[in-house]
Amino acid sequence: GAWEPAFDPEQWRRLKQAHLLLQRVEQRDGDDQQGMDVPPAPVNLLVWSPVWERHQDLQPSPTPPVPPGLDRPLSAEAIADVARKAARWHWEHLPENGGHYHMRGWTQAPLYIGTLALADVLGDRLLESLVLRQSEALGWQPHRRLYDADDHCVIQPYLSLYLKYREPAMLAPSQARLDSILANPSPYPLDWGYSHSRNRWSWCDALFMGPMSWLLMYEATGDSAYLDFMNREWWATSDRLYRPDIGLFFRDESWMDLREQNGKTIHWARGNGWSVAGLAQVLAHLPKTHPDYPRYLRQFREMAATLLKIQQPDGLWRPGLLDPDTHTAWETSGSSFYVFALAWGIRNGLLDADAYQPAVLRGWNALVNCITDQGKLENVQPIGAAPHGFQADHSEPFATGAFLLAASEVYQLAGGR
Repeated sequence: GAWEPAFDPEQWRRLKQAHLLLQRVEQRDGDDQQGMDVPPAPVNLLVWSPVWERHQDLQPSPTPPVPPGLDRPLSAEAIADVARKAARWHWEHLPENGGHYHMRGWTQAPLYIGTLALADVLGDRLLESLVLRQSEALGWQPHRRLYDADDHCVIQPYLSLYLKYREPAMLAPSQARLDSILANPSPYPLDWGYSHSRNRWSWCDALFMGPMSWLLMYEATGDSAYLDFMNREWWATSDRLYRPDIGLFFRDESWMDLREQNGKTIHWARGNGWSVAGLAQVLAHLPKTHPDYPRYLRQFREMAATLLKIQQPDGLWRPGLLDPDTHTAWETSGSSFYVFALAWGIRNGLLDADAYQPAVLRGWNALVNCITDQGKLENVQPIGAAPHGFQADHSEPFATGAFLLAASEVYQLAGGR
């Protein structure tokens, strides 16, 4: 065979990947003209990435045995009890001033979002007061960066509280941030790896962090400019990162050419969890008369169908969704988002209950098995951008927030309210 390098220095700088093209050709010594009528063989693309090598070196522990009781019926009382316990544990274990996380950052914001969702369905003013006091302490301010969707995630709990209490101070800083973006939209493409690439939603996690802030601002003000911005950016991201034939998102452009050990494309559990949870949120708040509502619904059902197929026998999903033999660990942050989205879809009549409710039941019971007696949610992959190994006792505030979102929907499926 003959090797042809297709190395692009700019691509290496952006994506940290080296691409080689491989084509088998017929070569005869002394006569380069012979065999020219032989049709060329297909060209294969080989990709080397030090990032992927590093992730592949982080092997998780073997999958634990399938626990019993995954089909036990839902109990609204039991759901409320375990959800309150999980919320209490994480609020009690938040480090002072966030530790190495900022209390306005994306790592903490899902905990606020999930706590408010649970407080709403349980009618629990004590849970709500935790978020209210925290928001007041933060001055209702978004995080630092003007454009980065991670720094907009905290706007969601602020506006959820504003829509209930209508205090101007809850709204003003967030509106000023989004208005600045409307007045000076990022002129850059969604190309990943450049210094400006996070000025737009160029990674799939952003579909949870950003869109709901814009939709809630639309609800708070009635100004369709916020809705239009959200809709335009959602589909720009989807056009770049979503694979409708697979029903999953790539985390960002740098993972598109890489492959799992089994040859399949790489789709990260939590990245797709952020995406499908954000998609459920958008469908819950987008006017059903909007011309793009059917597109969102189609994408949601495509993702749901894929998630149903790749759920594992123990009720959870693996960090690398399409290669469970390589990525063997239980993973609860992505799985919590999937249970939330599927339960929401059933409850709102968008997914067939007969097909999806057994998956929600197994998923929820599996998640409960990952809650310690003290209320700590374990089996959480740390902050990252792709599947990799981790310690089974690890926890994160954003994962607990995802679990509380799941609890808020499963509680209602169980007849609570």
